[in-house]
Amino acid sequence: MIRPALGRRGASPGWVTLDTGEQLELAEPSARLSAKIIDLLILVAVIVGGVIVVLVALVAEGFGVGIGLVEGVFLAALLIVLASLLYDPLFIAIRGQTVGKKATGIRVVRADNGELPTLGRSFARWALPGVLLAIPGAGYVLATLCFSSLLRDASRRGWHDKVAGTVVVKT
Repeated sequence: MIRPALGRRGASPGWVTLDTGEQLELAEPSARLSAKIIDLLILVAVIVGGVIVVLVALVAEGFGVGIGLVEGVFLAALLIVLASLLYDPLFIAIRGQTVGKKATGIRVVRADNGELPTLGRSFARWALPGVLLAIPGAGYVLATLCFSSLLRDASRRGWHDKVAGTVVVKT
């Protein structure tokens, strides 16, 4: 059971005590938001890359060479889906950080022992807001509630962190 701590030697709030007794400093919500923005910009770049693949396919098809529009759209869609599905879960499982989290000096660890989350935990952490976003109409509101729930939690854990058994800490 993860417990908020007063900090090392009781100095300040913003620390968490893991089941192992280890104390880690929690990531600031502003750092988490900055990391999310950086990661979204990276995914937007991938989407733009996918659009460029389609445009190149269109131009090449006009000259009688290339892979064709259908193939170009398929490759672009595949690139976008794979990037969206794998970016966050793989980076979190392998390094504990996405590019955005590394840039902001934070990482995701298991709440029980401070180790890297497994791929399954990382995927569950990513999937909850993803599933919420897929709900027509209310999805954006629910995903916003999911992410902002960390603001009302003593250990700064959002719903997605609780589902995956993770906590976000400073590096």
